[in-house]
Amino acid sequence: MKKIIIFVVFILLSCSKDSPIPDTVVPTPTLTYTLAVTASEGGTVSSEGGTFDEGTEVTITATANEGYTFVGWDGSDSLNESLTITLSSNQTILAQF
Repeated sequence: MKKIIIFVVFILLSCSKDSPIPDTVVPTPTLTYTLAVTASEGGTVSSEGGTFDEGTEVTITATANEGYTFVGWDGSDSLNESLTITLSSNQTILAQF
C-alpha cells in the first residue's frame, strides 16, 4: 500500500502546474533563393545578386553608360532604373540598354 501511495504522490507532483515543462522548439527551415543580375552592353547594375532568405527585398539600380539609354528589365515589367524585388523564388534579371 505504501508503494502505491508513494507512486501516486510522485505522479501528482510531477504533473503539478509549478513543475517546469520543457518547451520543444522545432526550428522552421529558412528558404533561400538565388537572384542573378546582369546588364546588357551599354550599362551597369548596382548588384550582381546573390543568395537571400525568402522575403528579402533587394533593390537594384541600372546605370546607362554615356551614349546609351536604359530601356527596361528582362525579367520584370518595370521601366524604372531602380527595381526592388521581394524574393519568393529564384530569379534572373537583365538590365537592358
